[in-house]
Amino acid sequence: MDRHTGGEAVVAQLEREGVDVAFGIPGVHTLEIYDALLDSGIDHVTTRHEQGAGFAADGYARATGRVGVCLVITGPGLTNVATAVGQAYSDSSPLLVISTTNATNEAGRGKGHLHELKDQQGVMESVAAESYHVDRVADVPGTIADAFDHLESDRPRPIHVQIPTDVLERAEPVELVDRGRAAPPGPDTARADEAVERLAGAESPLLVVGGGTLDAAEQVRTFVDETGIPVITTAAGKGVVPADHDCCVATALGHDPAHEFVATRDLVLAVGTELSAQDSADTPFPRS
Repeated sequence: MDRHTGGEAVVAQLEREGVDVAFGIPGVHTLEIYDALLDSGIDHVTTRHEQGAGFAADGYARATGRVGVCLVITGPGLTNVATAVGQAYSDSSPLLVISTTNATNEAGRGKGHLHELKDQQGVMESVAAESYHVDRVADVPGTIADAFDHLESDRPRPIHVQIPTDVLERAEPVELVDRGRAAPPGPDTARADEAVERLAGAESPLLVVGGGTLDAAEQVRTFVDETGIPVITTAAGKGVVPADHDCCVATALGHDPAHEFVATRDLVLAVGTELSAQDSADTPFPRS
C-alpha cells in the first residue's frame, strides 16, 4: 500500500469515484486537501460563500445526474453550507459535503480553538441523510466509497463526511477502494403491473409526474402522446411534459383550477414524486 496523507487520500478516492469537479472555498483547515487537488485531474470552482458552493454542487448534480462534491472548512464553512444541504435533502439531490473539524485532541473541549463548534456533526445530522466522522487515515477511502455507494444506489440525498485536521495531515499506508458501481433501484414489478391494470380500467385517469422522471422525459412524453392522458407536473417535474403540450393541464397541483380538475378524475397515477405537502396539500385525490 502507498502512503498518503489524509488530504491526499480524500482526493485520490474522489478521483477513483470519477469526480472531475468540486466546489468550495479553501481555508486553513482544508489546505491538505487543496494541496492534493493541485496535482489531480479534478477541477475546482471557488465560490464567494460556502452556501454558494453548496448550491453550485447541488446544481451540478441536478444538471448532470452525477454526485456534486463540496469542500468546506470547520465551523462557519459547515454552517454556511447547511442551507444548501437541507435543500438537497428535500429535493433528493446527490450531494457530498466533505468538511474538516478541529484536531482530535481539540474536539469538544470548549477551549476556543479556531472555528470550534459545540456539536459540528450534529449540525449536519439535522439536514443530511447521513453524517460520517473519520478518525483514521486508512478509513478515508472506504468512508468516501460508502458515501458514493449510498448516493448512487439509494434515494439520492446529501451525505456529509467530516475529517479532523490532524487526520488530514498525517501520512499512513492507505488502500484506495475500487468498488463496483451499484445498480440504481428498479421499479417494483408487482406495483407496476397493478398500475397498468388499474389504468386500463379507469375512465378518467390523470398522470402526475415529478422530478424523478427527468431522466425518462422522452418515455413519459411518448406515453402521453400515445394515450392522450392528461398530465399535471409538480414543481420539480416541470418541463418533463411541456406546458404547451395539448395534454398538459397544469404545472403545479397546489391551486384551485388544478384541484377542480383532479376532483373529476377516477384514477391518479403519480410517477417520480412523493406527492409532498408542498405539491399536494388539499388536493382532492380519488380515494378508491
